[in-house]
Amino acid sequence: MNNVDHNLFVASLAKGLQVLECFKGAQKELSLTEIVKRTDIGIGAAQRAVFTLQTTGYLLKDEHSKLYRLAPKVLALSRSYLSASNIADIAVPYMRELSDVWGETVNLSEATDDNIVVIARIPGRQVLTINVGIGTVYPMLSTAPGLILLAFQHFDEAEAIISRAELHSFTQHTPTNKVQLLDWVKAMRADGHAVGNQLMHEGELSIAAPVFGGNAGKTCAALNLSAPLSRWTIEDAREKLVPAVVQTAKKISQAMAAQNLNN
Repeated sequence: MNNVDHNLFVASLAKGLQVLECFKGAQKELSLTEIVKRTDIGIGAAQRAVFTLQTTGYLLKDEHSKLYRLAPKVLALSRSYLSASNIADIAVPYMRELSDVWGETVNLSEATDDNIVVIARIPGRQVLTINVGIGTVYPMLSTAPGLILLAFQHFDEAEAIISRAELHSFTQHTPTNKVQLLDWVKAMRADGHAVGNQLMHEGELSIAAPVFGGNAGKTCAALNLSAPLSRWTIEDAREKLVPAVVQTAKKISQAMAAQNLNN
């Protein structure tokens, strides 16, 4: 952790948050041993953190299996965030219009550390096998919305994120060469959009564009449309879907700017 004031940093709180964050992926219930392994914070600290989170209602324990899982109270925190943020409220009508026109799923994502998290979603008319919901977290460098958010950051910040990243191949198309990835991000900034061909999921195209808002018109979110290759060729997606996604992102940005002026 760089640039941290260690006189203010509460290590025990950070460890508790690490425990909450380790409940991700397919495994919904964890033993204390598994929590220790995932957090790497030591058995004593893990026990105290788990007990505190259980006592305060953020973890539930099955007394028979001795396994822990997240409690509904965690979801209330997420709801509090969405209630406090106006991005999703502004974006959803435009997202629904985009989805209605093309019949595909539309997402809105924000950056968090070196990841992105989905904060709004309009499912398409077609049934998808990819299970994505609000709160889903993806690596920034392995998704079109993540890469477009990176592209519109300051170049030094984007370079630092790419430099420190551990790149994983989710498909044969996932970018893993850091030099090529940086060049690709530069091109995305020039183009104003990203077209991800099966970066995270086989058979999925993802078209993304930046949403601007907040102070000095900085990028605040990424809009993306998910389209299966079973219904779209890359050529048709570039011709039809890219302009639609870019235009919708501009509408959302304009609505954000208008609200900021009125506040």
